[in-house]
Amino acid sequence: MKNKFETYFESNVNNGKEKLTIVLGSGFHKSNKLDNLISCWDLLLKKLDSNFTSQGNYLLDFEQIIINNPSNLQANQVEKNKLKEVAKFVKEVEDGIGLENLKQYPTDIFNPDLVSDIIILNFDEVAEKICKEVLKCKISRFKFVEIDKNLKEGAKIHQTTRYRDVSFPTGKSIRFWHPHGSISKPNEMILSVRNYATHISSIERLRKYSKSNSTNKKKTWYDQLTYQPVLIVGASISAAEWDLWSAFVNRERNFSRAENIIYRKPIFQMRKIKDDDSKINSDKSNEQWFKPLFDEQLSFEKQWEMLVKIFKS
Repeated sequence: MKNKFETYFESNVNNGKEKLTIVLGSGFHKSNKLDNLISCWDLLLKKLDSNFTSQGNYLLDFEQIIINNPSNLQANQVEKNKLKEVAKFVKEVEDGIGLENLKQYPTDIFNPDLVSDIIILNFDEVAEKICKEVLKCKISRFKFVEIDKNLKEGAKIHQTTRYRDVSFPTGKSIRFWHPHGSISKPNEMILSVRNYATHISSIERLRKYSKSNSTNKKKTWYDQLTYQPVLIVGASISAAEWDLWSAFVNRERNFSRAENIIYRKPIFQMRKIKDDDSKINSDKSNEQWFKPLFDEQLSFEKQWEMLVKIFKS
């Protein structure tokens, strides 16, 4: 018997009626059996500071690294230096992933017939590299959605709306978003509580822009997360991800009235049950907000195989 995702996919996506928005987390790299600092935040922070001890919240953990490494520099300059180090470490790992290894990723999820947008929560740009080197796509320069015509591209709100068009040989494209920044611009990467708080203030502006009647309005990652069917893979969406939760809560409020429920699009999340019955890639809140992608008893490896098979169908 087909599960809810397979049924929805066949009746709404595979026939061209709708397209998916994919949220891609660091677990994407584990689909390729990689276990390194781009597949695990703790390993990345440990590389940054050998004395690092995880407290379970990487934003606060990064703040501790800044504070525990005193110098004559202001904290914001220490942060900038640490972000450059992070970008350097991530780039080194990314450069070490050759073509044959790139082919081992679930490349079939990058299908512009089925997917319109990919929201990447990682700093690395391996997904774009896969599209360029394996799928022979053309990658545009970074663009941005102009939320406020009075502000330049460097404004925080426009850093949040930066994206790349990934154009496939068929002529179709997918937009790739890095709402937390990427190694292309280390200074814009969001890894501290302070910068994350500033970033959060942008979400309300994205919401108002989304609901506005502006002419020639371009959609942002916020719109695609709010109004399209969503597939979350390799991401836990922890309680620390307040920007995403703000979008998800606004999404639910939009469709909370009885007559609007039928217009709500589903959110599916890849997650599994550990041997002790606790969840990987799932908090209790996630169970209430997101539907399981597949049987949660299945390994992630098996779930990736099933997902690729569905995308190929």
